[in-house]
Amino acid sequence: MELFPAEEYDRLISGLRKLFPAQRYGRDEIDRLGTNVPNLFSGGWSSIGLLRREKSWLGTLQTRTIPDLPEEVSTIEVGTHKILPSAVVVAFDVRLTASATKRLKALHDRKYLPDVRFHRWTPWREHGWGRSESPPEWAMQDAILDWEEELRSRVERILRPYLAGFFSRSEGSRGRFPVIDLFTVIGLPSCEIGETRLQAASRWMESLALYERPFLVGTFVGKDLMFSWSKDSDERPAIPYRFIEIYSELPAGENDEAHRHFRLQESLDAALPYVCLLEAISRIRRQLETLRVRVYSSLAENSSFGRGLRKEMKLNDTIQKEVMFLSRFALELEDARPWLAHEIQLLRELTQPKARLEDKSFDLAEALPNALKFHLDRVRKHLDLVAKMFRDYVSRRSVAAMYRLQIQVLVLSIIATLATILGVLANWSELKGLFHFIAGH
Repeated sequence: MELFPAEEYDRLISGLRKLFPAQRYGRDEIDRLGTNVPNLFSGGWSSIGLLRREKSWLGTLQTRTIPDLPEEVSTIEVGTHKILPSAVVVAFDVRLTASATKRLKALHDRKYLPDVRFHRWTPWREHGWGRSESPPEWAMQDAILDWEEELRSRVERILRPYLAGFFSRSEGSRGRFPVIDLFTVIGLPSCEIGETRLQAASRWMESLALYERPFLVGTFVGKDLMFSWSKDSDERPAIPYRFIEIYSELPAGENDEAHRHFRLQESLDAALPYVCLLEAISRIRRQLETLRVRVYSSLAENSSFGRGLRKEMKLNDTIQKEVMFLSRFALELEDARPWLAHEIQLLRELTQPKARLEDKSFDLAEALPNALKFHLDRVRKHLDLVAKMFRDYVSRRSVAAMYRLQIQVLVLSIIATLATILGVLANWSELKGLFHFIAGH
């Protein structure tokens, strides 16, 4: 996913047009999107076109061939979701080939050894060396996650020159676009309770980094579908958001297969606004963590009121932009809450496993809005505090600088006046003769 705020709508339309040139006759979805996207009250979804690695004349969508796509990618469907009046999300539905599953299985079947890390090495001293060892299962998981991240990065490098929005400019690892991975696990026993049917295959799914024991706080399970929250780690690869289908066997009939894909697409569309906004707030939080240290350091310094003012005014502009970005989304999110609440009801069947039988059931339709509200309120509160403190500080420095400039102008005026008086005194005899000459006439 890539996010485009309202001030970048022109860049969004031009990027889509570079990716899918205009048709010879009639208007296409990009033309319609360009007309409707500035509207304050319109929303919705548009299917823009299809990217293929190989040429194909089948299909009704506008198609473009990109041979540089990774061999594991068959098609990329490009769609737009206007989730807020000032926020349009471009969603890339990347469909993989059987070679991706083959590569995943090959990484899983490989033999792995534990990672050993030496923290210090002075063998001539007592207790002069230390080491830590991680289990081989971690090495397997890291290899799989690294390959998945590398595959996503290769896709991003192709898409980013056309559509670079908010996430492309934010700091991050190799992969900058927020991701919801989709997995299908076949062969699990049939059972009404999703958590129970996972117990038999928990070790196998854990080795593929699809499952962790005990259940994470961010894991929600339904009858045939599971959702897991993203997980960041300083030392290990990050795990993105995921939907995991769990079946004893895949639906055989065409109607069942169509219903499966339709339900999965609806689940993705319901989670997309929350995941995208959560990631946007997360990027702002990282920016805030850097800005607040710079602000507090500036406030703590006893620097003179003339030094570094331009640099601090630029820092204040950056903070005010972040405040505007977050405040605008908070206002529009409050207005859109009824619509988003209606759309997310589909995910109410995915519930978090209870630690005790008497615990209250907690579903994904509650978890996503609550998480978004919590992170938005927390980041906004700290950002408002930093913005107010630094704005007042810059205002005081600006006033002080103006007073200094006024004093300097006054001093220069006095010096200029004295120089003029001295010049007059130095030429007084000539000026006196001139006055006598004028008076005589």
